[in-house]
Amino acid sequence: PLGEIPKDDDVANACIFFCSDYSRMVTGETLLVNAGEILR
Repeated sequence: PLGEIPKDDDVANACIFFCSDYSRMVTGETLLVNAGEILR
């Protein structure tokens, strides 16, 4: 865990990535923007 709560910009940047050509090879994925909280 990163020890901090994700900020709005973190979520926005993930959305921007998935709307960009950089994510063209990503299909059917669910992305959790949670700063590693699921690791606890």
